[in-house]
Amino acid sequence: MNGDFRRKCRVTARWMRRVVLAMVVAFLSAFLWFNRIGMPDFVTRRLVSAFSARGIQFHCARLRLSIGGSLIAQNVSFHSTANRPVVSAREIGLKPDYWAALRGQFKVNGIFMRDGGILLPVSPANTLSLDRVQAALRFGPDDTVALDGARADFQGTELLLSGDIIHAASLRQWPLFQGRAVPSTGRLSTVLRQIRLGGPRSIQLNVNCDARDIHSLNATLFARAFIVVTPWGGAQQLELSAKLTAPADALTIAVAKTNSWRNVAPFQLNWTARAARIITKKFAAHALAAQGFWLAPDAAISHFAADLDGHLLEGNARLDIATQNYRAGLQGTLGMASLRPFLTTSNAIAAFGHLSTTVPARVSLAFRGNLKRGFGVRGSVALDHFSLRRQSVDRFATDFSFTNRVLALFHPRLSRGTETMTASNVTFDFVRRVVSFTNGCGTADPESVARAIGPETGKLMEPYRFLQPPEVRVNGQAPFRDIEGPADVDDANLKFDIVRGAPFQCLKFQAQNVMGVVWWRARQVLLTNVQARAYGGNMAGWAAFDFDVPHEPVRDCRLSVAVTNLDVPRLAADLRNVPAIRPLLPIVTTDNPVAVSRMKRVNAILRGSLRLNPNIQAQGSVAVGPFAVRDQPVDHFAADFSFTNRVLAFSGPRLRRGTETMTASNIIVDLNRRVIRFINGCSTADPESVARAIGPETGKLMEPYHFLQPPEVRVNGQAPFRDINGPADVDDANLKFDIVRGAPFQCLKFQAQSVMGVVWWRAQQVLLTNVQARAYGGNLAGWAAFDFGVPHDGADYRFNATAQNLDLAALARGLTGRSTRLKGEVRGSVAVTRGDTRNWRGMIGSGNVHVQNGFLWDIPLFGVFSPLLDQISPGLGSIEASDAGGNFRVGGGGVSSDSFQFHSTLMRLDYSGGVTFDQTIHATVTAQLLRDMPGLGQFFSVVFWPVGKIFEYNVTGTLGHPNMQSVVPFLPGLLQFPLHPLRTLQNLVPQDPPPDAHKNSAR
Repeated sequence: MNGDFRRKCRVTARWMRRVVLAMVVAFLSAFLWFNRIGMPDFVTRRLVSAFSARGIQFHCARLRLSIGGSLIAQNVSFHSTANRPVVSAREIGLKPDYWAALRGQFKVNGIFMRDGGILLPVSPANTLSLDRVQAALRFGPDDTVALDGARADFQGTELLLSGDIIHAASLRQWPLFQGRAVPSTGRLSTVLRQIRLGGPRSIQLNVNCDARDIHSLNATLFARAFIVVTPWGGAQQLELSAKLTAPADALTIAVAKTNSWRNVAPFQLNWTARAARIITKKFAAHALAAQGFWLAPDAAISHFAADLDGHLLEGNARLDIATQNYRAGLQGTLGMASLRPFLTTSNAIAAFGHLSTTVPARVSLAFRGNLKRGFGVRGSVALDHFSLRRQSVDRFATDFSFTNRVLALFHPRLSRGTETMTASNVTFDFVRRVVSFTNGCGTADPESVARAIGPETGKLMEPYRFLQPPEVRVNGQAPFRDIEGPADVDDANLKFDIVRGAPFQCLKFQAQNVMGVVWWRARQVLLTNVQARAYGGNMAGWAAFDFDVPHEPVRDCRLSVAVTNLDVPRLAADLRNVPAIRPLLPIVTTDNPVAVSRMKRVNAILRGSLRLNPNIQAQGSVAVGPFAVRDQPVDHFAADFSFTNRVLAFSGPRLRRGTETMTASNIIVDLNRRVIRFINGCSTADPESVARAIGPETGKLMEPYHFLQPPEVRVNGQAPFRDINGPADVDDANLKFDIVRGAPFQCLKFQAQSVMGVVWWRAQQVLLTNVQARAYGGNLAGWAAFDFGVPHDGADYRFNATAQNLDLAALARGLTGRSTRLKGEVRGSVAVTRGDTRNWRGMIGSGNVHVQNGFLWDIPLFGVFSPLLDQISPGLGSIEASDAGGNFRVGGGGVSSDSFQFHSTLMRLDYSGGVTFDQTIHATVTAQLLRDMPGLGQFFSVVFWPVGKIFEYNVTGTLGHPNMQSVVPFLPGLLQFPLHPLRTLQNLVPQDPPPDAHKNSAR
């Protein structure tokens, strides 16, 4: 029995061994089959069904069993039914839970992937891809998911992922994954494709948490890239690190209306960033370091430091997401090159684009604001050695605020050399584009300040220059923009109070000390309470300039000025070439005819346009002296005046030179026609000086006519106020002088004790009418006309003169300049009907002359008979003439007479012939004894006719060398008369003395 039991046991053991061996062989065969050939189809179908139940389309080329018991799917691809990500891999391993499988459950303990790839379609033509994915995912108790060292390649960037998540299914309940917490994948793909990375780069992410307890979250991120290039800029050696937690005290309420901010409210994010170099379109930094955090409701940059071209800038910022209020701070140095790229024509600080610096600004800024309602900034800035619109500044420092596009500077301080500018406030309104000053005080150059405000502002102020900066108080506002038309200055209301004067120049006018108020109000510039010391005198007044027309420098100006003791030559030298001022000066030629040494007093109001062709109106009063007009001195001149349309009118002018005076109702100087007009003029001045003052040619015309004492003259009419170069230059002359009170007069060698009459200069003619004179004990009357319009040099002339009761002795002394025995009373007349100033010998005329009770023997034509008559009867050759005279003619180059008679009781002399103007004599003289004896004169004339023939002579030769010959050829030589009396006639006609003149005089 025991043996059977043993045998049965051996048989049983043998069969069991065979069964076990068969099972082992079957298991090994199945394993080898499953490992090499693959799993049965029903297992693959069961796996595909399991994925399909979860909305995943799963495909694999073969499913096999690995030696470790894992199910390995080869050449796998699967995607969700929503066609989102597509996953493919060379191998995906599943570690199934076989004990769960024995219970009919499909459960996986882990998943791993080798040489995988993930494609995420973000648009029909765009996908994101992860390549060379190596990952191992473990599933533990309590729904734990552990990722061990997952690696992937994303566009050349190495991704390292790791972490443990307990109760992973609860992640779906986290607010972070509710709503749209992240941007759409399409936008994300577009952004990622615009980023280019170079050199080694990697991203490491580690996440650990219990999904049921959000406060257990601990996620860290570290990213590194050697080169980063984006459309917005680039960086070198960029490093980013971040840590995400969910502290227990974090806010869990909504901090904003958007789901994005509400979902991230429970979390805290701390981050840091570093880069060796940052380059963007607007700035470049050599080094950048920043750190910040997010802790609801605040998003903050706790510290920021950047090296901007050697300028260190530090700051911080904080944003309250709930209220959208923010605040920020910034300190350090800032170069204009770093700031300028942020300045555009549309932002609030575009005007600072005109700022150029060589030294960085020291800034301290505090920003506050609201993302929806704008922002503001307060702080301080100090800037050295910079320029604004090319106007250099040494130093500027101020506290400031900027709110609603209004920049306010508090107590700004600016210096340039010895120049300074300070103010209580300076405000730049970038909405209205105006700058306002409150209690400004400056010793800076106003011209530089105007150019710094704007080019057109500087252009407006160009005519007004201070040669040294004055001390100025400034209040008001001015445009802070380019001025293209009058409407651009409508909001200007700027007032400059010059409280300490300085040398000043406007156009070419200069003043040593100017004080007053300059008020720029809209389209006008007003100068009030102006006081100045200029050109040795004092000036005061006001001015108003109207700029109300486009493309015109100044449309209208008004000016009131009071001047005392002004040095006029210096003023005229500065202003003579200024187009706007030249019409106010009596300048009619290139040489100034008026030389005023001192302007005693001027009160004037001017109105007009300062343009190249000015139209200035002026009125006022003037007192000047001493001065000179064309070198003719004047002691004093005073008048009221007006100036309109380039016509200067003097009302009630009064001129004085010594005891000489000139007055008039009006004197009008027309600078358009260049004539001067006199109305009711009255003068006791020297006419010769007046003529020279009118013009050199006028003075030349009047040179032969000299008043030895000034007469009293009434003047009316007009004369040219210009140089006379030809007849046409005097066509508008019509000047009349009425000599109402005579004065001593001289013309050539003729002199008169008193002359009265009218001198009328009319166009190219000079007329002398109603001339009356007292001369040489008698009276003269006559007229004369000179015509300068003839077609040759000089003038043609005519004149007529009569004489009554002239003292022959005085006349002879006056004409010859020598004492003489001539005496008698002369009467006569002369009329020249044609004459030419080029040759006085060619005049034509006639006349008569008579002498009563005269001694005429010193006249050669009479004295030639004196010795002969004395031989007949002693004393007969020196008897006085009861009457002598006759008619004569002027013409043919000399003076001739057919019958000129010498009458006395004992004889009569008859003369015929003439004397040429070149001193040649052709005359016949006959003496008739007792011809004029009362009663018997006719009888004796017949009786002594043969004797009379003895006294008939022909006189030839010249006045210097006369030749006398008796008409009777046999007349004895002893009867020849001495020739010396003819030399008296020679003295009456000017000539060059002959070489032997001293010999003749010796005879």
